Amino acid sequence: MHIHSYLSSLAPYISSTSSPWSFLVERIRTIIGSFIRDHFFLPLLRPLPESSRQSIQEEEQFVLRCWHPTEATDPMLDLHQEVKKFFRRTLHKLSISVEDKVLWVFYVCITWNQTSTDNYYQCMQALGQLSTIYNDTMSTYPFLTAYIRQKQQQPNLPALRFFVISQYNTYEDEGGTLVYKPKTFTEVSIIVSRIGAALTEHWQTPIHHLIGHSLGCMTCIGSLRYWAPSTLPKQIVLDRGPSSVMQLSKLFWGGRLLVPLATWTGWNIDFGQELYAFASKTISSIVVISMKDDHIFSHHANLAASHEVQLLTHACKITKLTFALPKQYIHQHALHGIGLQHFSANHLTEKNSRQTFLLAHETLTEALLRNALPSCAKKTTE
Repeated sequence: MHIHSYLSSLAPYISSTSSPWSFLVERIRTIIGSFIRDHFFLPLLRPLPESSRQSIQEEEQFVLRCWHPTEATDPMLDLHQEVKKFFRRTLHKLSISVEDKVLWVFYVCITWNQTSTDNYYQCMQALGQLSTIYNDTMSTYPFLTAYIRQKQQQPNLPALRFFVISQYNTYEDEGGTLVYKPKTFTEVSIIVSRIGAALTEHWQTPIHHLIGHSLGCMTCIGSLRYWAPSTLPKQIVLDRGPSSVMQLSKLFWGGRLLVPLATWTGWNIDFGQELYAFASKTISSIVVISMKDDHIFSHHANLAASHEVQLLTHACKITKLTFALPKQYIHQHALHGIGLQHFSANHLTEKNSRQTFLLAHETLTEALLRNALPSCAKKTTE
């Protein structure tokens, strides 16, 4: 008998037995669920070795230097002087309610500050599983440079506002000292949708663009069913995510145990099926980005390789872009995290070579904004 079937068969017995037994089972479920969450979804919640803590601190210092007005321009950063001049980066917090709990969400807001306007194009970006709002700015940076270039060509574009969120920056207290640890993936998904609703209400402008990378891709997919139709973003970018927990489990020794345990504890999700259920009935534009030889989500564990994404692609419900960077260009173990500004039509796989989403002269970040912004620009000039 499979473990999940065995656990399910115990449910009626557990519910009818004494309170101590029920408490023990729930305690075991919580411990196993916490282990799965901290090892496969939110690894920064685990106790980290000194070398990892030091590395995170170094990344945080880089972010501070990158945005400090008096720090020298970094020659490695494209349009660094212009980005610091034209955009303002600020830290904010808001409260949301989840299952009768009040949670505090800290987020970064990066705003185009060159015009006084109420017409903003708002993007919400969910970061990856090793990123917080304090140690990652390069996931957002390429979109800022892409916007500057498009703004130069189209002055009537709406002003850009970027909200950057991370699962690690949701807290139980307003001071931001106690990180909230979600008990199930459903709770993670609801939190993301509630953040979107709260941002829309606070800034009095809808979220136009939802962008998620790796863990952020997972949480964005999970959240789609919880967005209110009136606040659902019209542009959705899913960057290098997994197909399902089941396919992920096949990449690990002893992974067959993961699926029943993840199901029992609330951490099992089929991202391909979730996306298919959503995309089949939505008018939102969805882009799925994948990388050939992605060592994190390889082979069938890659979202783009799922049967559901294949069906959606053939039905023209989504745009699927698969890239293959030369090994001499970047180390294979860096393919999962390399910024989207390094992706171009030259790197598309043969199956994608006839697509029209990404033009020959532009980067992927430029294409993502170009395909989304013209409709807003039209509204601005009407």
